[in-house]
Amino acid sequence: METSRAGFGARPLATLGFRALQLSEVVLDDVEVTRADLLGSHLPPSRRGMGAATNVFYTLRPQLAASALGIACAAHDYVAAHRRDLDAAERAAMARFGARIAAVRAVIRTAAREIDAGRLLGGPGSASKALAVALADELVNAAPRFLGPGSRWEHPFLDKWIRDLRGLELMEGTSTVQKLTLAQAYAQRETVARRG
Repeated sequence: METSRAGFGARPLATLGFRALQLSEVVLDDVEVTRADLLGSHLPPSRRGMGAATNVFYTLRPQLAASALGIACAAHDYVAAHRRDLDAAERAAMARFGARIAAVRAVIRTAAREIDAGRLLGGPGSASKALAVALADELVNAAPRFLGPGSRWEHPFLDKWIRDLRGLELMEGTSTVQKLTLAQAYAQRETVARRG
């Protein structure tokens, strides 16, 4: 639908996180909606409705995971740039975070490759989102400990990343939902393997 159509309106929502995205509310006031305006109207019924919505979720999850990984990388890089005199335990912790970033990046790439190959499976995307959000959460909460007392006042990015991460956690299903989807995918795979 064209946004110039009479009765169509949109206004930005006041948000704590993701302010740059300008998440908006769409208002339709007596807008005429034709059959051509309906998304997926050209598709057979089997490819519309909940099945289509689920496929959107499967496609979106690795993208959200990549955003969460971006927050994790930003926090990791920020600590590395602002705290060069780490003790041995802190260096080891930062190295572990770096290794986990690489591992989660590989999981996200695997999920994206599955989608690119036309295999819309719940498991890989759910695993990538749950892992990336958990890693980013650990990193943004560890960063103030690395940067020292008062760091949340001196380094406003820390709070911004926490706010943005909370938004990612809620988009398209919390980590609990992702873990349930992953468990279902695993159970289905096991069922198929037993039948095979």
